[in-house]
Amino acid sequence: VALQFSTRFWEHYPSPILGSCSTLTDIPGIGSICYPSYKINSTGPGVMLASYTSGDFGIRFASLPELEHVQYVLDAMVEIHGQVARETYTGRFSRKCWALDPLESASWANPSIGMHKLYIPTYFETHNNLLLELGLVDEAKAITEKFMARWISV
Repeated sequence: VALQFSTRFWEHYPSPILGSCSTLTDIPGIGSICYPSYKINSTGPGVMLASYTSGDFGIRFASLPELEHVQYVLDAMVEIHGQVARETYTGRFSRKCWALDPLESASWANPSIGMHKLYIPTYFETHNNLLLELGLVDEAKAITEKFMARWISV
């Protein structure tokens, strides 16, 4: 959950927070809090990634209605930063629950111990590219440039 604030109040503390991510909270379900590292000490609004949560808490909080989840995160920011968080919150937010994304299951690999022996040999194999097999070199280059790692050369 990312929250927008009318000021970057966290940069104006006696010990300012000038861009970083932290997991130093014991508030259940909050996870990492990330402060922007761009336009430090600028005027105007700032967006804080107020809660990046994965694992069991990420799955549990995905089941909350969106506004209830955002309110929980805002209340946690008030607990951490004081009333300035509530006073400067603009009402704008963005919430991404990966557990609700139909493509998420293919985006993350975390093999358990037994899977290493089973899958690691295949990981190091080179697989042919169907587009290249069909002679579609320009198309393969275009896809690589647009969607994949740009350091790969075809």
